[in-house]
Amino acid sequence: MPASTRNLIPALLLPWFAWRMYRRFHRNVGRQPLHASRLVTGIVIFGLIAVLLLAVSFAVPHLLAGIGGGLVLGGLLALIGLHLTQFEINQGGPHFYTPNTYIGVGLSLLLAGRILYRIGVLYFSDDALLSSSPALMQSPLTLLTVGLTAGYYIAYNAGVLIRSRR
Repeated sequence: MPASTRNLIPALLLPWFAWRMYRRFHRNVGRQPLHASRLVTGIVIFGLIAVLLLAVSFAVPHLLAGIGGGLVLGGLLALIGLHLTQFEINQGGPHFYTPNTYIGVGLSLLLAGRILYRIGVLYFSDDALLSSSPALMQSPLTLLTVGLTAGYYIAYNAGVLIRSRR
């Protein structure tokens, strides 16, 4: 890829990525209205991402360990997050929940940092370093980070749905 095109791709992706991170931080801070459809959508999207990454990683043990370990750790972290979440269930009115700010923001920062690091390695490195670096989703640490995030949001959203129906 020519150098000008290689530098153009991150320049176009970074504003979109910054906007998405802002939206994610906004959802992790403060009292949230409980919308079952939004929670189910999150479960489905993160579930599809997890299944696709598991399928792609199935033949490579260290990649499978990365995504599988991330999913398990994310599920365990979701149990802690659910314990720390405050629920406000109103009779006949809207329901709210307040997620633990530190867990949500910490996961978002971890994922954003890892993705930005990998993009930096892929697009701003010289060709010698680039040839020795694995592709974006061929790194066990990247898959662990994505799995941690996916596992957390699948289990957390499911837990919020279950707790809200009691």
